[in-house]
Amino acid sequence: MPKQTPPPGETKADKFKRVAEGRVTTALGALKNLENLSNATTYEYSDDQVDRIVTALKAQIEVIEKCFAEGGKKQVENGFTL
Repeated sequence: MPKQTPPPGETKADKFKRVAEGRVTTALGALKNLENLSNATTYEYSDDQVDRIVTALKAQIEVIEKCFAEGGKKQVENGFTL
């Protein structure tokens, strides 16, 4: 995604709204792609694999909530493997 040039006179609140809308839209699209993995006609998976995916996603949501509560302190990013 190309970097957008901020409009003249854009406030921090305006920038937050603009950037957040794009990032949340992208994240929701990625979640939709994960949802597509539930198609049992195309994929075979175990309950354990599903639990690990859902647990990882919920954990990241908790990290995001904590970051906002603490005013933007970054958390260590971890990868994911099944």
